[in-house]
Amino acid sequence: MEKVKAEYWEKKFQEMQSLDLTLEKENQGLKTKITELRRSLHLHQSCDSTVEDSKLLIEQLGVREYHLKGELHQFRGQVRERDHVIEEAVAQIREVAEHV
Repeated sequence: MEKVKAEYWEKKFQEMQSLDLTLEKENQGLKTKITELRRSLHLHQSCDSTVEDSKLLIEQLGVREYHLKGELHQFRGQVRERDHVIEEAVAQIREVAEHV
């Protein structure tokens, strides 16, 4: 009877050791997976940061484009005004030249 109990407990002990080894392997696999996931998360966070920086840059460029278009419009107006002044000056010069 004692021998049967001892064999039973020995068998249970071996089963538990086997189960413990299996669980340790699974645990190591899970730790490896966690490490991979952390790396992946860091990469995605880095990409998100890059995307946010790019969005900010695009917004800044849009504002700059708006201001530059305003300046261009103003410069075109100045050129038209200058052309008009020159045309009037040429017309007056012609009138004076005709009288001379």
